[in-house]
Amino acid sequence: MLSADHVTDGSDRTDRVSRDRSQTPREKTCSVGVFVENLRSWWILLTNPLFSQNATEKQQIQFDGLAELIKSGSPSVFKLSLEKNYIGIDGCKSYTFGKHSVRQNRTIVLLGVSGSGKTTLINGMINYILGIDWKDSFRFKLIDESQSKSQAQNQTSHVTAYKINYQDGFRVPYSLTLVDTPGFGDTRGIDRDREITEQIRRLFTSANGVCEIDAICFVIQASLARLTATQKYVFDSVLSIFGKDVAENIFMLVTFADGQQPPVLQAINASRVLCPKTAVGLPVHHKFNNSALFADNRSVRDRADEDSDEDMEDVNFDTMFWAMGAKSMRTFFTALDKVTTQSLQLTQEVLNERRQLEAAVEGERSEAKEGYMAPIQSLETMKEKAQIIEKVAKQEKLTKTEKKDTERTCTVL
Repeated sequence: MLSADHVTDGSDRTDRVSRDRSQTPREKTCSVGVFVENLRSWWILLTNPLFSQNATEKQQIQFDGLAELIKSGSPSVFKLSLEKNYIGIDGCKSYTFGKHSVRQNRTIVLLGVSGSGKTTLINGMINYILGIDWKDSFRFKLIDESQSKSQAQNQTSHVTAYKINYQDGFRVPYSLTLVDTPGFGDTRGIDRDREITEQIRRLFTSANGVCEIDAICFVIQASLARLTATQKYVFDSVLSIFGKDVAENIFMLVTFADGQQPPVLQAINASRVLCPKTAVGLPVHHKFNNSALFADNRSVRDRADEDSDEDMEDVNFDTMFWAMGAKSMRTFFTALDKVTTQSLQLTQEVLNERRQLEAAVEGERSEAKEGYMAPIQSLETMKEKAQIIEKVAKQEKLTKTEKKDTERTCTVL
């Protein structure tokens, strides 16, 4: 990695960059902590006019095989380099970041309706884990939403598991498997929501999928006064997959929050959603506002060409939201480390038994329907016969009466 001692002139720097590019990610095995610290130092040099290079070259730079520059600015943005894993599960993908670690792994799944802020929240988690501070001149992305929007089909049309292997320098003491899910309630309607539920079920019940869960995270906007039908469907669908045993592993991640109590907490209570409660009866939750994650973090002094009063206000708000987000991340990941991991082996068995039971019940229904119709048809036949017999009896009675009347008439005559 470059340092001030290594850079003597432009040609030496070019040689170093060229050699660095020739290395493969496996040859570069520095930890994320060292990687971030080196990147801080290198970025100062990289943005220095004495060592400037054209934008095309910048776009091609990869740092230690762990990240690639995708946007220059204040801050600049790097996309984490991921290794794709083949899992062979329809509608699901899996990626790995970093070299293997023997540390304990925690698994979380994030669910929410479209527009809930789930993607930005995930990127916020990554920046917290990697140790990024507000004053750093760069940020990281695990998911590049701008890239996914340019594709014909949204990147999160798949349920995607990201295995983030623990590295020295992490702000959390464990590895993390982060399962991102497509947003519910998009323009494709209820059929698409059912498909998402089935994708989630496949990932958590397949042999190559995820076999345990630590947290089921519902990402929900702070300002909602009531839950929509789609949001209720999300809760019900997930509980149908994991069962009620995971109630204590449910986390409410409230996005677009401020310093006030989020109205959505009362909405959750009103909907009687199964989740842990605080001492005052509110859903256990963590508040986030990620509006400052990629915000301009230059100081007012560095913004000489802009309105200083307005900039000062923006910087103050952004700094406040960043601090609130860092605090929420810290409390969330601390709480995550204390929950009891739920094995999904029982879930797999329950779901398999449920599908077998549903098939058996459906078969019984068909047989019962056929068996039920036979007596009905027989009863209808008997009823028809009874009506005929009754009709014949009435006719015979009428005939006998007429015969007696005829006999009386004859006697009188």
